[in-house]
Amino acid sequence: MRIAPDGTTVLTSRNGLDFTDEFLMLTGVLPDALDGRAAVLDGEIVVYNEHGQVDNLILCLLGRRASDPTEGSGPMTKPAVLLVGGDGYADVGSALRFARSGDVIEIAPGTYDGEVVIDKAVEVRPSEGAGTVTLTAATGNTLMVLADAAIHDLSLVGSGWDWAAIEVAGRNVYPSISNCDIRAPHSVGIRVRGGADPLVADCRIGPAAHGLRVEAAAGFYERCAFFDVALESVIAMAGATPTVLNSAFTGPGRQAAVATDRDTVLTLSECEIAGGSVTATGNGSVTITDSVIHGGGPALEITDDGVLHAHKVRIIGTAPEGILISGGDGVFTECRITGTQGPAVWMTAGKARFEHCEAIDSDRAGFLVVGGAAEFLECVAHNNADQGFSFYTAVELTRCSSYGNGRPDGVGVASPDPLAVPERNTPRPPALRAKPPAPQPRPPVPKAKPSSTRRQDTVRRVGTDGYPTISAAIDAARAGDTIEIEPGTYTEDSITVEKPLTICAAGEPGSVHLRHSPGIPLQLTANATVRGIAVSNEASRAKIARIDGDGVEAVFDQCTFSGSGSLGVLVMDGARATFTRCDVHGSGVEVMEDRSTADLRDCTITNATDAALTVHSGSRMELTNVLVRGGNKGLMLSGGTVAATGLTIADTRAEGIQVHGGTGVFTDCETVGAMANGVWIADGTAEFEHCTAIGSRQSGFSVSGGTATFTRCTAKDNRSMGFKTLDKATFVACRSLDNGDEDEIGVQPDGPGPHVLRARTYAELKQTLRNASPGDTIELEPGRYRCVDRVRIPAGVEVRPAESTGTVRLVAKYHPIVISGSATLRNILIYAEYQTAVTITGVGNSTLLDGCQITATDGIAVKVAKGATPTLRDCKIGPAKQGLVVRGAGGHCERCTFTATPEPVTVSDSVGLRFSDCVVRAVKGKQVAVTRKNPPLALTGDRLAGTVETGRHATVRADREPSSARPRPPASTKAMITGLRTSLAEVKARLGLQRQLGLVDPHRFDLANDMITTLEQEIQELEDLADGREFPTLPEHEKQVGREINRRIDDHAARLNELLD
Repeated sequence: MRIAPDGTTVLTSRNGLDFTDEFLMLTGVLPDALDGRAAVLDGEIVVYNEHGQVDNLILCLLGRRASDPTEGSGPMTKPAVLLVGGDGYADVGSALRFARSGDVIEIAPGTYDGEVVIDKAVEVRPSEGAGTVTLTAATGNTLMVLADAAIHDLSLVGSGWDWAAIEVAGRNVYPSISNCDIRAPHSVGIRVRGGADPLVADCRIGPAAHGLRVEAAAGFYERCAFFDVALESVIAMAGATPTVLNSAFTGPGRQAAVATDRDTVLTLSECEIAGGSVTATGNGSVTITDSVIHGGGPALEITDDGVLHAHKVRIIGTAPEGILISGGDGVFTECRITGTQGPAVWMTAGKARFEHCEAIDSDRAGFLVVGGAAEFLECVAHNNADQGFSFYTAVELTRCSSYGNGRPDGVGVASPDPLAVPERNTPRPPALRAKPPAPQPRPPVPKAKPSSTRRQDTVRRVGTDGYPTISAAIDAARAGDTIEIEPGTYTEDSITVEKPLTICAAGEPGSVHLRHSPGIPLQLTANATVRGIAVSNEASRAKIARIDGDGVEAVFDQCTFSGSGSLGVLVMDGARATFTRCDVHGSGVEVMEDRSTADLRDCTITNATDAALTVHSGSRMELTNVLVRGGNKGLMLSGGTVAATGLTIADTRAEGIQVHGGTGVFTDCETVGAMANGVWIADGTAEFEHCTAIGSRQSGFSVSGGTATFTRCTAKDNRSMGFKTLDKATFVACRSLDNGDEDEIGVQPDGPGPHVLRARTYAELKQTLRNASPGDTIELEPGRYRCVDRVRIPAGVEVRPAESTGTVRLVAKYHPIVISGSATLRNILIYAEYQTAVTITGVGNSTLLDGCQITATDGIAVKVAKGATPTLRDCKIGPAKQGLVVRGAGGHCERCTFTATPEPVTVSDSVGLRFSDCVVRAVKGKQVAVTRKNPPLALTGDRLAGTVETGRHATVRADREPSSARPRPPASTKAMITGLRTSLAEVKARLGLQRQLGLVDPHRFDLANDMITTLEQEIQELEDLADGREFPTLPEHEKQVGREINRRIDDHAARLNELLD
């Protein structure tokens, strides 16, 4: 220690290193004692109090006063302010070493590198306000909080992947962290563990790999903002119980919030989430209330025994699903799901209850239930593109409503009594039906080969009055005898049958239970029949039964096999085993080696550890009416032969059917709710006829190798493609419906044409158009078909509504519907927001538009080009900026109405375009005129006629006119229309009053509102038709139109009065 020339005290080591900043308290205590002399400090420095005792606190206080010029001479209990930077401590760690609980550490502006550990209840803050201090660390946690400290207004940057910008740890630790900016691009923003319970408020977290990670801890996190987080914005695990309030999640990566592990409970309230999912998985629990989730998707997800409770959650515009349930338990109350690109709710497994929930305006079904147990109480589904409620398993509905959806579903308006909803008429898996109470007639069961010796067979009884063990009875039996076993549980060494016998239960099937571990409970090496026996092996991955031996034939009837491994029931070495009405739990049936055969009829296999059914090279498996539910895989074919009829595989964790070699023939088979592909063909040969793949998390049918043939197969409601083919595959009359991604199948024609094909969604429409042939007719079911941009209508194909005129609307947003061949569109409404609605192009294209209404809000309604010569008959073109634009083309317009501003009709370089009995209209305040000199078209009033000869041009424009140029409607006509509008306004006011007084239910109110809107449109249509003229003076065809409009107004008014009475 020495005194520097400027009078300051300097501490140096023996080798000359300066340690002054590391031991500031010494520089405040010793200068007076040394009186300017240098000294060597070798040992411990202590201070004695007035009692002669060592007191390090006095030394700390003396050092603080010497180093802190703001420190006064007040009492020792007063919190001290320790400065970092400038004239104070060199870093935060140095100040913390000398701080006491309650002290304040103020940090001068700047960036400070190095790990900081706060193990005292101090306050840490910048000296000059938020944003002036940044803490960083090259490795480790930037800030480690182990005490009840208060940290605010700091910026913190995390280091590597395993570290956190802020880590809070320790039981009964209650720190507060507020108004901090936390960045951790390659690590965790905030990690809380070890029982800590912090209060984090007004912090901004992001960008980060993980936002907030809570492990076996708790805490409240208020008014925080999570943004640009690559993985989870919030994850709770290992029994954590955090609460996140009034926070915003913007642009998170895969998930906004996740709860996993048993006893974990994550609570979110009053949050807004943009672009991420809230997930309960792995026995974790999430409670979310009063929150909004939009974009991304699914918004809420339950999987792997997770639990999620949602109350008053709004879900808007997610893709694909709003709520996805593939396991676990969910309760949803007063939730509203709007405008999803897939089903509003998609459930494949688990249990869920929905109360007072709404599914609105989804691009698919409102509530789609493929599997699991679902209950709906007073829920509403309306204005969805498909069915409001679409079920492939039994659910419970109580006072639910469904209306205004793309397809009927049989639910309708709410009924007063609970309704158990059975299966629908739509195709659904028999795997999910309850078994009938009485067994149906069964195929004959092959008998065991008789003994070559003719004699009277003997019945040998096992139990009270018979043999003490099953093995003893078998040892005593002769070939052909019957072993009858009294009910009970038998634990014996492995039972081996080496002679032709019949072994059966004396009581009901399953009343005899053979238990053994770890060997094989039952082995058959001779012809035998086993009836009504339950066999189990509790050892992991152990065999339950084995049938082996060349030529051995075994029959199992009404038996049960239970295990916990992948081996299960094994048929090998050329044996043949027939199983009828048997159940297998926790394992599967495997057939291996040449000439071995397993024949399963009316059997059920549940929760197999690996594959429920496995067929190896050279072996054969025959399946008739077999149900596989749960487990890992359904059927694995890796080199043998499978012939399956009526096979149903539901809710597997991987593929339903895998073909990696061999030959498979599948007829009337189904896969439902597979967590991977429904069917995956990687090698070998497979034929599928009348088969269905429903609700798979990946594709319905996937072909990546081998050869596959699909005849009249259907893929529906799969999350990826219906049919995904990367290798050789043949399709005959297959259907791909309501799948997440498009494939090349759609709805294929069945047999030689012409065909009538139906479509009910945009995806089906595109696929059906792709598969249609000249002469085919495509019928569209009622509804809106959105985003039909760039849809091409093939030559020779007619597209029309399946029901009445005006029930089908095609909506093109950015690109037009293209007709490049001679097609027919009949009675279709087409609407475009921008640019062009319909383009007809190509030399010789004689397309027919009949009875269509085509509107383009901000573009061209119909564009005809490149030599096309279409016919437009009885069409309404417009409103639009440009109605009909013909460039280098021709055609014929007959009895059409053109409404556009400024140009209802534009013709250039015509190849002969004829107008007959057409009408041109403009919006109110405009007048219509034909431009160009010597116009080839004649416009008399609003009547347009004439022919634009080859090479000629013409334009019909709607320009503004003086207010005096247009006569006002006669009083009688105007008075009638005014009277209609006045009456309608009175009805509207009456409806509003009834709604305020609670005299009309919401459903009836919505219907009445829709009818009022319709009446307003019809009155406007009536006024447009009159166009300032008296009705008696109108041409006859316009009088007919006027009478039809009046009839519709009368009908709708009568129905409206009925609703309100």
